[in-house]
Amino acid sequence: MKIFNVRLGLATNSSSSHSLVLVDRPLQDRDLSGREFGWNDFIVASKEAKLDYLSLLLYYTLSEMCSKEVTDTIISAWLGFEGSISDRVDFDDMYIDHQSAFKIPRAWTGMGVDYEFCRALKELFLRDDMVVLGGNDNEDSPPTTFDVKTLKLPFRKYGGNIVARRDSVYDYWTIFNRDTGCKIRFSFSENAVIPERAFAPELVDVKITNKCNRECPWCYQSSTPDGETADTYDIYRVAKSLAELKVFEVAIGGGEPLLVPSLALILQQFRQVGIVPNFTTRETSWLRDPTRWQPIMAQCGSFALSVSHPDDVIQLSGLLSVNGISSSRVAVQFIPVVVGVLGTEKILEVAGICNLRATLLGYKRSGRGAQYNLGQRPVSAKDIWPVIDKELTQRYSQISLDTALAAELGDTLKNSDISSWLYHLDEGKFSWYIDAVDRKMGPCSYSVELENISHENGIVQNLGERILTSFANNLD
Repeated sequence: MKIFNVRLGLATNSSSSHSLVLVDRPLQDRDLSGREFGWNDFIVASKEAKLDYLSLLLYYTLSEMCSKEVTDTIISAWLGFEGSISDRVDFDDMYIDHQSAFKIPRAWTGMGVDYEFCRALKELFLRDDMVVLGGNDNEDSPPTTFDVKTLKLPFRKYGGNIVARRDSVYDYWTIFNRDTGCKIRFSFSENAVIPERAFAPELVDVKITNKCNRECPWCYQSSTPDGETADTYDIYRVAKSLAELKVFEVAIGGGEPLLVPSLALILQQFRQVGIVPNFTTRETSWLRDPTRWQPIMAQCGSFALSVSHPDDVIQLSGLLSVNGISSSRVAVQFIPVVVGVLGTEKILEVAGICNLRATLLGYKRSGRGAQYNLGQRPVSAKDIWPVIDKELTQRYSQISLDTALAAELGDTLKNSDISSWLYHLDEGKFSWYIDAVDRKMGPCSYSVELENISHENGIVQNLGERILTSFANNLD
């Protein structure tokens, strides 16, 4: 198994310690009486024992969604047991210690378990050289004395709203946690090649309005107080089309999304089709009105506040605390070359103290941004890097970079200690952009040329097909 990309870290604390490993010689089952996979130093090596272990994992996941009869039927059919699984095993007398059991990802719809993933996991378990080793992670030394190659399954042991999507074109899997936003790409194959793109976008940036009262001089969208807002049905068509492609999440932007009265309804439209909706804003007034923020927070995954001063971060933190909104659902974002080196340092410092993730944005030289004067000696991304590096190494700051800034840093990032697992340098390989206002789309919101997706009745009806074609052709 080979992991390609990780966006967030995972919790792996446990007391028991079960490992999937590849061994250098055949092994026999050990200490498996009663099929109790706990703290003992067991070995699961035979086909029968491995299927029992896998059936327990399936049982733990399915029993939360289905009746016992349906759960038994699915396990029997998927794992190839004749008759009912309940005639073979008694799940009440078997267990995998809760610290080591992991939940199998759900189907993208959220209903049931992903069959293709389960089939791939079964193939892995039935490899002759794959065994499950049991043990206790409080021990000073491992119980085995033979050579092993450990396989790391890339999802949390404690479950969560985790879904899977297989990329049949480039032959890898993406696991996405709809609750936490953790996303991991990996392959069950040891010799897999790191994928450079997806068959369809995982994330789509959706513009719903070009209206904004701020009129920031560096706005690359050139938004104005008189800007137009997308048609509600167009946005619904976008949501349905992206769901057909199994897109995991959208980032809703503008303009200023909070100037759209139906924002909560738009968020709900995406949520109802299985897509996690997030949005960006420059406003905090809505957080002072429960009738506004409660329905919005009930539907969105997270939101980012655009800031320009450390005081903006402090104000946001206070509002979150008063309203009882978890900081894990919020980020602050800013453009380092606009706020400068000192401003970047101060904002990151305060964000770290307030336990808020900070997203640093690259400067987009389009719209009003193309004419904005950044000064006689403009600050560059490389001027900002020492501040970022200091925050990452000396504090517990949570820092993200957008693709534009990562690309601008280029070799600086590659020569740093940051793993290439954690960032991308190219737009339009795993993400996409849809302007629902002007009915256009392309690799990103600052693309020079965007494709027209307008129809006499609004956005084209075959939007999903158009996205797949354009996304696949975006090779540069």
